Amino acid sequence: FLWTRVRPDGRHTLFSTLIRRSGRLPVDVNLTLGAEFRGSTSASDAAHMRLSTVVHGIGRWRSLSMRCDRYSPYFWNTALSSLCAKPTRSSTYVPKLEALSLVYPYNDDSKEYLLFGNNAPRLQHVVLCGIRLKWTSHLFGNLVTLSYTHHGFSRGREAALEVLSMLHVSCAHLKHLTVMFPSKSDSSYYEDDWLAAQLPVVELRQLETLILRANGFHAPQLELLAFLPHVILPKLQGLDLAVSSRSTVLARNAMRAVARVFY
Repeated sequence: FLWTRVRPDGRHTLFSTLIRRSGRLPVDVNLTLGAEFRGSTSASDAAHMRLSTVVHGIGRWRSLSMRCDRYSPYFWNTALSSLCAKPTRSSTYVPKLEALSLVYPYNDDSKEYLLFGNNAPRLQHVVLCGIRLKWTSHLFGNLVTLSYTHHGFSRGREAALEVLSMLHVSCAHLKHLTVMFPSKSDSSYYEDDWLAAQLPVVELRQLETLILRANGFHAPQLELLAFLPHVILPKLQGLDLAVSSRSTVLARNAMRAVARVFY
């Protein structure tokens, strides 16, 4: 529908009209600041301003997609401020939200954000890259699809534990999972015994497809090796392994090590 696909650009009157004309139909909001973005304000301020033109219709949002491809310090802190009210504030509830995509690869903010007043009962499809969210059952307990690129502020055993804790919350209905651990240090960071550390086991009873991405040579491989033995996948039908590497030999060695977990 013409009035239900909204790409806010800061024009308050226009987008208030679009939201009004969409009637009671669910609304899809797409906010993108590409690498070519140029303006008198920072990317974070621009995102906040554009989002403010449509946030009054938040109760009818069906999907929200936000992406920023240029560096802006503490981008999420400003851009998401209107979506992070206290749980007692119903003005940020998203009762119809089904899909959420938040992508900012250059994130330098380790803050953990609680979105939508901890209330998103229909949320099923999530894509995250470069953000740290408070992972609660009221927000992420009904996920069917999750594509998650770890934020990188925790590493090693701590990173594996964080992802396992998230999956424990979302295990009931999850069918499709993509996990990526970015490389922010070389392998010398890790001690020999951390792979053997005790971590919780999570059973993903409904999971059908698992995609593992590694952005680097050594460190992501070790985090995946810590993570994978602690997930039980009784219904897994498809497995995809990929490494972003300039060296074919290193990439193959990394993926062989990960694949052995499934033997």
